[in-house]
Amino acid sequence: MRFQIALLALGFACAALAAPVVDPTISKTLSQKGSVDIFVTFKNEQTATIRNRIKQQSFLSRTSRIQSLYNALKSHADETQQNVLAFLNQYRTTSSIWVHQLWVTNKIIVKSADSSLIAQLSLMPEISEIIQDKVLPMLQPIESTQTAPRAGEQWGVALIDAPSVWEEDPQPQLVFLKEHSPDFSIDLLPNPVGLSSIG
Repeated sequence: MRFQIALLALGFACAALAAPVVDPTISKTLSQKGSVDIFVTFKNEQTATIRNRIKQQSFLSRTSRIQSLYNALKSHADETQQNVLAFLNQYRTTSSIWVHQLWVTNKIIVKSADSSLIAQLSLMPEISEIIQDKVLPMLQPIESTQTAPRAGEQWGVALIDAPSVWEEDPQPQLVFLKEHSPDFSIDLLPNPVGLSSIG
């Protein structure tokens, strides 16, 4: 009897592991708006492996490398997303969802997904995660009252108006930035108090 209970518990645990993770904010948005924009992520995530494999190969031209990368990523996405895309195309005939395949990251965007669609997608074993598309409001730029750089400022410091930010913060905190480029790497140190530019 204990063995059967253990097997049953193991079965439930495996089923829970097989079920996709559904973003908890989806249900709130569905109750407020009736539909939600989602990203569907797949379990067979091999995009990094594919990119690394292509990176290790030699090609006659940059164009052939790009084409090979596209072919490999697109074919992987088509293969792993096949059942879900077929289901979504069928579902689209009776609803107003919009579906777009992101072959670069092996994801699918679905706009205007309803609760029925989310429930059906959450039963598909090839899906690892269903998350809500987050819309971030765009910050409006603030007009600068000062147009000319201050004495001793580099043009980039003036361009982002860093001295104004430094003046607003009476207690400057240490912030370390690192700039990376394919050709070099630079460590940028925090602005020392009292200086108007970083040299």
